Amino acid sequence: MRLAPLPRIAEDWYRMGMAIATDHFTVSELSQFDGQNGRHELLDGALLVTPLGSSRHQSICLALGAVLREYVRRSKIGAVFSPGRVIVDDRNALEPDVLVVPGPHGIDSVPWEAHPAPLLAVEVLSPSTRSFDLLQKRIAYLRRGAAEYWVVDPDARTVTVFRARSPESVVTTVLPWAPVGSAEPLTIDVRGLFER
Repeated sequence: MRLAPLPRIAEDWYRMGMAIATDHFTVSELSQFDGQNGRHELLDGALLVTPLGSSRHQSICLALGAVLREYVRRSKIGAVFSPGRVIVDDRNALEPDVLVVPGPHGIDSVPWEAHPAPLLAVEVLSPSTRSFDLLQKRIAYLRRGAAEYWVVDPDARTVTVFRARSPESVVTTVLPWAPVGSAEPLTIDVRGLFER
């Protein structure tokens, strides 16, 4: 299938750093966008295209990914990706800024569609993705069975933690994380995350 160019308004939104939603696609059609600029995700069949995050956004992703990767390796509970891909169903495929999937050594070589439900999906807020990250993506990640979903807000300097059947919690100082399979919890200094 040949990809049609994005409508003119979509190109303008992309250049301005805004998320766009256009047409309807399935996960099997998502691969046609691989290698193109920006992040390409599906929410209920709508294609969301967002540009590369700011240097501040990317710095926070890198810092959090490094902390999580060291912990996950030491605990031998899975693999960390930044970004990664979560296939929810045939019409929903998301790319969290940081993703932790459970599994044995070698899980990092498994195709995205074969990964189990995430231990953790993390999105770092930006103006163009804020509403999607806080509502639609939260619903989709938890529906996929993610044990936890974190939304990092660089402006408020907070991490909001979502878990199925639990009230959300907003963390400003110390964020404990005790995933299934770990012998001891990880403690993340939230303030330090924003000072790197």
